[in-house]
Amino acid sequence: MEKDESFSGLFGYQNHAPDGPKSLELNSQFQSDGSISNFSPLCEKMKRIGRPDNIECCQDFEQRLQLVEAEMGSMALCRGKRGENLHQAGAIYAILQALEEIFDKVPNPNTSSLSNMETEFVMKFAASCWGAARDLSCGSAPIRDAFQEFTTKAGLCGLELMIMYLNRYHEVYWDDLDVLHLKLVTNVIGAIRNVTHSTTENCNILNEHGATDLLIWRLKRGSKKKGEESNLSLPSPSKRWRDGAFRCCATLINMAEKNEECAQTCATDLPIIQLLLESWGGMKKKLPVIHLGLIAVLESAKDRLPEDKFDAAWDNILEKEKVRKSVAKQREERRKQLLTIQK
Repeated sequence: MEKDESFSGLFGYQNHAPDGPKSLELNSQFQSDGSISNFSPLCEKMKRIGRPDNIECCQDFEQRLQLVEAEMGSMALCRGKRGENLHQAGAIYAILQALEEIFDKVPNPNTSSLSNMETEFVMKFAASCWGAARDLSCGSAPIRDAFQEFTTKAGLCGLELMIMYLNRYHEVYWDDLDVLHLKLVTNVIGAIRNVTHSTTENCNILNEHGATDLLIWRLKRGSKKKGEESNLSLPSPSKRWRDGAFRCCATLINMAEKNEECAQTCATDLPIIQLLLESWGGMKKKLPVIHLGLIAVLESAKDRLPEDKFDAAWDNILEKEKVRKSVAKQREERRKQLLTIQK
């Protein structure tokens, strides 16, 4: 096979056969300029995360779990220059390859009891991998794009793998999830939230594969004590799934900004509009600057809902946003004029 000297050749997936699946190529080390070249310890670690070793299963998962937690176990380890180095070393591809490999080993949340050590290690490893994917994709456009570029053996991209994991928990109540299952699905939603930030193609792919509907179900029907739809609210701080619910809202808001169909789906669902607004601070007088995704939902709601269903308070939000934009535009124009005068 001809050597590919590009970043994708060094750190991405290469086709080893015309019709074969893509597999991980990891050969690099740090050079004096901070870039990566062949056979670095970091790349070897990523390679180990992505591929099982010929050892006893529990020991294998324990070793790989320890590597994920040591190298990517916190936001601080995944941001800035270190995040770039991890990406160049193939971190996203290694994580997604591992998550594809273990998908069938993750027990069904409806029937599982963590009755053996291997199952427990699988769950911890999967949750840590999704946590690392979440933290790596925060604030990094190239890493968010990498989820599109990854290809599973079945020909799916990394975003579709996310949907596979999220769908595993569809129609399973938050209340019924044990600690490890709750951590896993919360980390999956957190990763989806981060890869949808300002990334149109990711939003389109995820919406196309059902992310919008899955997240809406989880917000509206994910708890056993749902109450009336007209009186839905986000979980109280005492609920274990509060973090997961807020991440569902944040993901829908991100997607609505970049995907019109998602915005329209949210816009015709009054309880979802209320939950999205609540997640952003509710109807406080001093509401923070509104996310463009929320604006897209409210504008779509104004076009689609009967007049008596569209809350007057939402109109006030849209009007305030118009004023804010106008003021910001005037301020920018004055700044440019001052720069021109100074020159």
